[in-house]
Amino acid sequence: MRPVNVLDIDFRQMQMFLAVAELGSQVKAAQFLHTTQPVLSKSLAAFERELGLMLFVKKKGKLVLSPAGRTLHHELKGISNSIEKAIHKAHESQKALAKPLIFGLPVLLDEKRIFDPFVDYYLSINSAFQYRLEYGDFHDLPGMLEKVEVDVYFTGQFDAKRVEEMGFDYFNVLVTQPVVFVHESSPLANKRSVLPLELSSMNFVALSPAILPNYLDFFIDLMARAGVRPNISYFTKSMQSLVANVKTDTDAFFADYVCKPFAGLSMVPIEGEDHGLIMVWKPSADENVREFVHVTIENVREETA
Repeated sequence: MRPVNVLDIDFRQMQMFLAVAELGSQVKAAQFLHTTQPVLSKSLAAFERELGLMLFVKKKGKLVLSPAGRTLHHELKGISNSIEKAIHKAHESQKALAKPLIFGLPVLLDEKRIFDPFVDYYLSINSAFQYRLEYGDFHDLPGMLEKVEVDVYFTGQFDAKRVEEMGFDYFNVLVTQPVVFVHESSPLANKRSVLPLELSSMNFVALSPAILPNYLDFFIDLMARAGVRPNISYFTKSMQSLVANVKTDTDAFFADYVCKPFAGLSMVPIEGEDHGLIMVWKPSADENVREFVHVTIENVREETA
């Protein structure tokens, strides 16, 4: 047996061989492949010479596969099917990547400072990337992903427990600091940071635990580590309401460094504490989502290495 370099095998000739083997006729195979019978016959002869095999024999005036031809047909048919599946998958991937990604963002997120760098980096790799934005309160975002209203959403690390309970995947894309928002007239407003103990006299506005229990648990645990029990004066039903209810120099609400600035309020980091921003997606996400997630995670790992 002489050696055959598979790189020298002509894929078109392989198609012709498979077509003749399955249709049992060079004429029918030529019609199927939109070529002429003489061209097909010449190509098959070249294919046999290249392989050093006799692939067909005539039996009662009909062209049939030789024993070597039957073996080759069986093996090449599987390869041909695999190639067709691979090409189909590649087209599906290309189609998925052309579809805009829909991101879910918390309404209080500082989009330009926090979110845009992730998208800008991905655009530097894939200039054809398109995306749309949907906004919601922290407690709305998981349901939006569940209903496929968004493909990926970003939220505070405090909500990681609920993300896990819902069976979503997530990754911590940014290490941040928890903060308090206070009125601009507050004695704390001009401080570079505060200790939890300095917040013991503040009247906190907080999201209702009926809406977002993990938010309140995180805040209470943070204060408890400093031996402080926060005074919660009012529960709201939305993040926007937190902002609206800081009216005096003793009012405050707990948030994160990822929040946007608000007129009349000061954002003061809580010293000695870490928090984070997580990116959340479904395990069953399509190729478009998985590619964005993969690139973003790799970029975060490189920057924090």
